Amino acid sequence: MDDITLWKIRYKYNNLIFPNIPNLLINFLMDNHLNYLDLILSKNIDIKNIIYYLRNKQFKTETELINLVIRYIEYKHGIIK
Repeated sequence: MDDITLWKIRYKYNNLIFPNIPNLLINFLMDNHLNYLDLILSKNIDIKNIIYYLRNKQFKTETELINLVIRYIEYKHGIIK
């Protein structure tokens, strides 16, 4: 993955409530999940909507947080597992 793509992810998901989301997404992509790159950079996904989705969810670890974010991204694009 090139530096411009990393910058796009950091810029798009930058927020004060969950500041580690950009780094978690980059690590998720680097762990052989590059097929999610188009979904993550999609214009349909907004950090405000992700924060709204996470407002009543309970999670204790960063793994649970990234799983919830990925689940939201999948639902937003119509991918239901």
